[in-house]
Amino acid sequence: MSLQYYTEENGNNNDVYEVIKTPIPISKDDFHEIKNPGSKPPSYFPRKELVTKIGMASGIEFTSECRTETIYGDKINGVEKRIGLRVFKQAKKKRIDGTWQVFSPQSYEYNWEDQSEIAILKDMDNIGKKWNDGNPKAKYNFPDNPQKEQIARLRKAAELKHKAYEKADTGAMLRCIRAIIGLPTAFTGDQLKLGEMQFSQVVESREYQKLKATAVIENIRSGGAIAGSVKEAAGLLGAPIQHQEEATQGTPDLEEPKNVDDAPIVISDREYYDLLTSKKEFKDWANAEKVVEFVESKHFDAGSITWAINGIIKGVFDGKSPIK
Repeated sequence: MSLQYYTEENGNNNDVYEVIKTPIPISKDDFHEIKNPGSKPPSYFPRKELVTKIGMASGIEFTSECRTETIYGDKINGVEKRIGLRVFKQAKKKRIDGTWQVFSPQSYEYNWEDQSEIAILKDMDNIGKKWNDGNPKAKYNFPDNPQKEQIARLRKAAELKHKAYEKADTGAMLRCIRAIIGLPTAFTGDQLKLGEMQFSQVVESREYQKLKATAVIENIRSGGAIAGSVKEAAGLLGAPIQHQEEATQGTPDLEEPKNVDDAPIVISDREYYDLLTSKKEFKDWANAEKVVEFVESKHFDAGSITWAINGIIKGVFDGKSPIK
């Protein structure tokens, strides 16, 4: 048993996209415990780290339609005083047909003046109290030393102002995730005992990824490669890398060696990171034999592979998909 929040179902899988379900283990450490009045059991509010994991497991991404507004307070000497920030963020989620579902923007407001006043009011309970070492517990209230009190309060306001954008941006992001997933504000202790949540997202199917890898390699073998294709294929095949700061200029030698170990590919320092990333993404495809085996199992030839990948991208198959 687990808490399930599925936004897609497996039954709609197609040649290009599929639905995957990701479990996230949970414990009380992932939640803030809030005591309720009377004899009611406590409520548990998910921490931001958990909500961020949920967003990733659900395939939620954010659009460029994000903006920040300044919040102004009363005028001082004819000038409006800045007291906070309001951040708007908009999220999107991939549908099974590959299009994006864009959701309404969510906003979060952070007022550093209000937060500063709250901290000062809470600190008043510490006036006159001391720690075991004799230092006062109060941080922002010093009735016997007005100058120290003013400096401490100004410093607190400055700290909150410095963190304002981060707080507002995170708040808006978490609201987007909650709204899309339909995540409850709070959970019960019995729900936490299940120990797991599950979420779904749409991704490129493994078959489609294999087909893309095959198309790149066949493109190289047929002599139609460019420098970028060579680097990508090196990542797919696990070919050795000759890494230097200045890359060799011009089109690389496309003659296929008998063994990839005999053909180091020279790339620049800037390109090195991209290549390592490609190798990681296709770690299951470590050598050419696996690619050849896949091609043969699908009864492809060199010409049909490039056609197939282009057909998938354009969505034009006329009812005849090369992937079965």
